[in-house]
Amino acid sequence: MANKLLPIIFFLSVHISSFAQSWQSLPDVPLDFVFPLVVELRGDIHVMGGGTNGIATDLHVRYSPATNTWDTLAPVPYRAQQPAGAVVAGKIHYCGGGFPTSGQRLNFHYYYDVDSNAWYPADTLPVAVAIHKCVELDGKLFVLSGQPDKTLCESYDPATDSWTQKNPLPDMNFWYGVIVSAAGSIYRFGGGGYISPTAAAHVYDKVNDSWTSIPSLPMALHGAAGANVGDSLIWILGGYNNGNDQDKVWIYNINSQTYSLTDSLPVARSYLSSVNAGGCIYSVGGNNNGVPQVGVSLLQNCTPNFPAVVNPILIDNTKPYSILATSSYFQLRLNVASGIQYAAVRLIDMTGKTVLSNAPVNGDHPFVINGNGLSTGMYLVLISSGSNSWVEQWMVAR
Repeated sequence: MANKLLPIIFFLSVHISSFAQSWQSLPDVPLDFVFPLVVELRGDIHVMGGGTNGIATDLHVRYSPATNTWDTLAPVPYRAQQPAGAVVAGKIHYCGGGFPTSGQRLNFHYYYDVDSNAWYPADTLPVAVAIHKCVELDGKLFVLSGQPDKTLCESYDPATDSWTQKNPLPDMNFWYGVIVSAAGSIYRFGGGGYISPTAAAHVYDKVNDSWTSIPSLPMALHGAAGANVGDSLIWILGGYNNGNDQDKVWIYNINSQTYSLTDSLPVARSYLSSVNAGGCIYSVGGNNNGVPQVGVSLLQNCTPNFPAVVNPILIDNTKPYSILATSSYFQLRLNVASGIQYAAVRLIDMTGKTVLSNAPVNGDHPFVINGNGLSTGMYLVLISSGSNSWVEQWMVAR
């Protein structure tokens, strides 16, 4: 169904500024959490627990991109340093960690239901562990590495409320690494100790319960963060190397097994968290001894919404046109059978500037624009015919 043009213009006037830069600062996290659990659930970002130096918190807060605000939810059921968890089957699982006053490792395991805003007990961890990593795969919770067993790998099935021991990890450096579930598997990048981080990278073979090496990171990283973009890209943010926090952001392409640099973080940081919410990458908290504000920072990068390699011909029977879009040109052709014989096209960049105004399109003349003369970035294509209008997105990449 077509949309009216006026509401679309109003939406653009409100949101267009958020794409003017790659990384946008959002309202600060309410507390300078240290090693909290950070997850995405239903498009919102949940931050909870963690702590250091004998202090831990049970605070559980949520950021809503829709309202650009934080609110407070039911506190986590126990306090611990360096707990971990993940979203499995729509529930947030929270497990393990170190007791804040003695350093005693814990085997606690709970899950959170957002509809009831309450925590419920689940089968305890087979091994009490801290400084571990958790990730979801195929509806199960995987717990990897940590202390005391850095090669630990086990999975929890919420359907049976039970654990399964997996084969050991291929090395002892998964702790403080980037662990991401993507493309139906688990990917690992970097990790290891503060003094001797690793650049190793692996992918999990769930059929054989084994790990296979993939091309190593371009640099060794300790305390970096990562998030997937669809089934082909993994963003790897920040970290620590050779005495310095890092501001670099790498993208690993699963299909080509290559790394490329993208927009650097505005300030270097390590021990940060990262999630994908609504197609945007978020950086949450972290550490930079020279910039304390990093600890409560929330950054957003929506570039992943607009992939650089766009689309073969897109034919949508609900719309009276078809599109051929690449990273270098855009073609729109009316479908004669739709009954619409004429349309006007307007091209807008993400600063709100009109690049092209009311270019005519009819059954004989498609709209074609070459991106070579345009700046790299995302553009909005507004198509109008009579009282009907549509909006498309086009990414010009180099």
